[in-house]
Amino acid sequence: MIQAKQNYNKKKPKIQFFTEIPRFRQLKTAISINNLELSLINCVKQSQIPRLIQIIPITNERIRTLNQKYRNKDQVTDVLSFSYQNSDQIFQQLNISTANEIFLAPDFIKQQSLKHKQSFADLTIRVIIHGLMHVCGYTHNHSQDFHQMQKVEKYMLKSYYNLYSGD
Repeated sequence: MIQAKQNYNKKKPKIQFFTEIPRFRQLKTAISINNLELSLINCVKQSQIPRLIQIIPITNERIRTLNQKYRNKDQVTDVLSFSYQNSDQIFQQLNISTANEIFLAPDFIKQQSLKHKQSFADLTIRVIIHGLMHVCGYTHNHSQDFHQMQKVEKYMLKSYYNLYSGD
């Protein structure tokens, strides 16, 4: 555990959660930002950890629009992740080179949790971790990439949230 604490102090990502939609504010208490930060530090290569990550719950309509615009898929999805690299003055002032956004569709996640008989909080954590994997550079475009990403996700879920049970 001492090693984990040392790693945590070396390169701590800043994860922010915001929403303008009152019914989504309860999500912040369902997730542990500290656990997300620790799991990133201890499960992902240091060079892959972003300095700033924003988690933004949005409506189904909004995520569908983003999914259509950026992925050419006209459907609602649970999560979309975006990574922006920039050298603008604001990025320099914040001492970051990359900002990352993870958009969640809580209403869709709620529908999926009911459909798959999972708790809303547990599925939300799974979806956020999946989004975090993407902003850390993991993909699932090829079988090998999928298995590597899945391996790290499972480890994070089991180690920090006690959620992975081999399903």
